Amino acid sequence: MKSLFILVVSGGALLAQTVTTTDIQTTDQISASRAVINTNTNNLKNGINAHVSNTSNPHAVTAAQTGAVPNSAVGASNGVASLGSDGKVPAAQLPAASSGLVHSSQFADWKFTRVSGTQLKFADNCLPATPCNVDIGGTTTQFTDGPYLINLSGSNVSGSICVYITPANQITVGIGNGLSSANITGSNSLAFVAGVNSCPQDAIKLAKWDVSAGAFLTSGFAFAPYISYKPSPLGGAGIQVTAGQRDTIQIDTASVLRKFKCAGGPSTTLPSGATQGDICFDFNPATPVSYVCTNAAGCTTAADWKGF
Repeated sequence: MKSLFILVVSGGALLAQTVTTTDIQTTDQISASRAVINTNTNNLKNGINAHVSNTSNPHAVTAAQTGAVPNSAVGASNGVASLGSDGKVPAAQLPAASSGLVHSSQFADWKFTRVSGTQLKFADNCLPATPCNVDIGGTTTQFTDGPYLINLSGSNVSGSICVYITPANQITVGIGNGLSSANITGSNSLAFVAGVNSCPQDAIKLAKWDVSAGAFLTSGFAFAPYISYKPSPLGGAGIQVTAGQRDTIQIDTASVLRKFKCAGGPSTTLPSGATQGDICFDFNPATPVSYVCTNAAGCTTAADWKGF
């Protein structure tokens, strides 16, 4: 065995260190050690990669531990909804619609039944647990005190009734000619109004029923607009309203005078559709003149206008 004497400086002091040949590895020994290290390093790397790519939950972590939703809760009662291939919740996982929220339910909600020749019944499902919802002018109102009864009395009377909901949310029975409030009565929550010969334009119409010879006819006429309805505006001074699917609003020419331009006078520029009292102006700066329509039947010729 050979020894090697080495001087080492440590901490400002000169130290002597003897190293024997047994302390020094040969080239073959170093290569063998390096191979072992490389093998162990590769085994460790492969083990880490295998662990990372293992999706079978090797540590048995639960959904509750990570706050995740378990697969068993997807699409299940008291769980969460899934999405179909179209990105929407499948119909089977949607809740059932409640009364008054879909068209088919609303038709059933306000169904009228002829109980007998002297009694009608409607809105059987308008109860606290299943309210009947009606959209009046954009505001939803619930009716929960059904069913409602309408009673007829009086021998040999004839006429008609219209059942409707007013803009003030009152279910009303309009009583037409031939009948009176003594003939038509019913549930306390209903309002009964005499002298209603046609269903009001600004109301939600539910049904119209005719009476003949002291009895309700076997069938009436049910309306559908109560699903969603916006009352028509009412006409007033100077304004005419014709209710329909699209209301028509126009000036009442019988009470509002109109102004026209008639350059050169009516003989040159005859206003169209003028009625008595309307005015047309000739704005010629040299000779400005105003004309008035004087013909009660309407001014269709220049002679119907008088200049001032």
